[in-house]
Amino acid sequence: MTGHATLRATLRRELRRLTRDFADALLEVLERHGVFEEPDEDEPALRVRRSQDALDDICERVLVELRGRRQPEPIGTIAHDLGTEPRYLAHPLALLVERGVVVRTGRRRGARYALARPAKRTARPPAGRS
Repeated sequence: MTGHATLRATLRRELRRLTRDFADALLEVLERHGVFEEPDEDEPALRVRRSQDALDDICERVLVELRGRRQPEPIGTIAHDLGTEPRYLAHPLALLVERGVVVRTGRRRGARYALARPAKRTARPPAGRS
């Protein structure tokens, strides 16, 4: 073996050893911090897919809550009064806004929600009169 080939072989062996040592140490740290443990059944899942009935129920609760308001409210206030978190109301409120039942004013963190007011009817003259 030439000097360069010996050096390459030695470097290759040393790199493999260092890689194994690093991987073992990394796995030990991850295991110590519970990365590979199964989640507790008592812990809620990070994301829960709700059924349409559950979404309709939440939408109805939001509408009942908004009916008692005189002014637009931020999502945090609505969530607090319903005993939940704002992230659980974001989708139902977006659905209500899309349906035209709720009006959103402002943007992002300044957004406030209120019931949509029915359009005012304009007085039309009775039929047959001009």
